Amino acid sequence: VIAEKALELSSKGSVLVVLNTVESAARVYSNIKDLLKAQGSVDSVDLMLIHGRIVERDRKSIVEKLSRVSANNQPVGRILVSTQVLEAGVDVSFNYLLTEIAPPESIIQRLGRVARYGGYGEAYIYIIAGASDPVPIYPAEILEEVVKELEAIAKSSGGALSHRDVEGLLRIYDRIENPNIIMRDYGRALDAIDRSMDISSIDVKGVLEKICSFLRDSDLVRLLPAELDEVASCLERGLSDRSLSDISIPAERSILGRLCTGKRIIGIYTDSGKCIKIDAGKDLEDMVGKICRSNCPSIEMMKTHKYVSEPVSGLIVKGYDKEKGLVL
Repeated sequence: VIAEKALELSSKGSVLVVLNTVESAARVYSNIKDLLKAQGSVDSVDLMLIHGRIVERDRKSIVEKLSRVSANNQPVGRILVSTQVLEAGVDVSFNYLLTEIAPPESIIQRLGRVARYGGYGEAYIYIIAGASDPVPIYPAEILEEVVKELEAIAKSSGGALSHRDVEGLLRIYDRIENPNIIMRDYGRALDAIDRSMDISSIDVKGVLEKICSFLRDSDLVRLLPAELDEVASCLERGLSDRSLSDISIPAERSILGRLCTGKRIIGIYTDSGKCIKIDAGKDLEDMVGKICRSNCPSIEMMKTHKYVSEPVSGLIVKGYDKEKGLVL
């Protein structure tokens, strides 16, 4: 449904499609491409995909292309499929927005990409029935309250929502109990340090692990796609190349287990820039398994393991698509 609507609107203006997960964004992008191929009109639409699991240099290239627009809005016929990476920090404007249901603050941020510099714009909020993610991005109770509030507003306003209506979605938090466990535990950890005359590395490690235990999408682990020529060359020749960090992907802790289970990790990248291929040996598998299972992978990677003479800086993974990025 979203793909068809995006194509329909692209004939009248530029379209931003925002999904909550990389997998959903890649799927909608593929659906739009398939529709264009079926219509024999691939060249009639400027279709792009951007998300957090596309290497940094390619994301920058897309943002630069979006930024080169001289008009207020992106050109007619341009469709950008995105995840939350476009919610803030990118100064672009579209005529139309199609967004998956999300928490109030995310919806407000996404609406800020429509008619950003004035003029007319439209936004459509989609409630995707049956959508299920291996690792939920947003708490279900918040999304349920957003749906209830949207339905109530739409019923009283005849189906159309104003900016003021959408900003009013924030009042759902008045109904949701939030004991703020995160800040409570974080505060206790910092207070323990503040009251100590001396602090050991073990204490600091404990605080960092507490912080990591409640971070969701923090950039904790660097992934290097084996399909990129630079990484493949580094692996084959055993050379050191510190510049590879520029083509890495910041990975959320939540996907590491899936990468391990799918045997997608095939090597490691060390602090000195060495690429080391992982054999089927149990010792190396155990090391990578510890990184994947750790509450704080970045700390686990900083350790000098007996299998490697220096700390691990990143993991080399397979399955990267140069058009769609790393989709699990």
